[in-house]
Amino acid sequence: MSLKSLRETRAAKVAQMQNIQTTKGENLDKTDLATIKSLGDEVADIDMQIEAIELTRTAAIQNVKPLDEKIVDQVKEIKTKFNNYLRGKITQREFENAVGAGDIGKGKETVPEDFLRELQEKIKEFGVIGNDARHITTSDNGQLHIPTIDDTASAGVWTAEHGSITPADFATGEITMDAWKVTTAITVSTELLEDAFFNVESYLAGALGTRLSRTMEASYINGDGSSKPKGIVTDTSTKDVASKTTAVIEAADALALIAAIQPTSRNGAKFYASDSAIMAMTAWIDST
Repeated sequence: MSLKSLRETRAAKVAQMQNIQTTKGENLDKTDLATIKSLGDEVADIDMQIEAIELTRTAAIQNVKPLDEKIVDQVKEIKTKFNNYLRGKITQREFENAVGAGDIGKGKETVPEDFLRELQEKIKEFGVIGNDARHITTSDNGQLHIPTIDDTASAGVWTAEHGSITPADFATGEITMDAWKVTTAITVSTELLEDAFFNVESYLAGALGTRLSRTMEASYINGDGSSKPKGIVTDTSTKDVASKTTAVIEAADALALIAAIQPTSRNGAKFYASDSAIMAMTAWIDST
């Protein structure tokens, strides 16, 4: 039966129910009540059929839409739900249900892409090392095992024509990278969320990103590996070059640092220094 026929049939049955009630008023007998109940059940069944057809049509229209339009629609819907959740208009459970929490992964989908993207951009914007690093997303945020090869002590050998070649094996190893958690929180009053005339969500993403980046960058350099990453300075595998003069960095120290790196690793190498060290370097004078 077509959608038009279903709606016409429904209207007729509703009119029949209203006619019985209008004619009999309060003098309804058992037969009338049974008829009204039967008509009500039929109307409910027709409503289900109409809803199923409308859902099918909506899904068909969505499937015809280009992918970019679908993504825009999804982002708008999730962003609206997220704003309503922040403002207390819907509960956390309602928000999770609205965005399909747990349908694909383990909850990442519950964070609107716009908010997550802006948070990540703020972390990179504040930080220095994060922009130079290679970012890898591990499965379930678990450990990442990276093989290593140390071939720095090996070299080729000049060999006579038809001379024998002696194989030189390289040493392999493995580095295990753990997943660490860095947190922060911002308390925002309901009044601010309801009355603010600016984009509170964007401000929160910026504030949270700056806090997280400030903590992460410090650990990338000086982290001790206890509930946080092991920093470049504290890592025992880091090449250590000591300054000749205590508490003073000289130009020769910088050259020694560069010389300590394998020639093949110098191209594209990145150097980091504290603000105080950078200020000291600006005072260097080329005596030649």
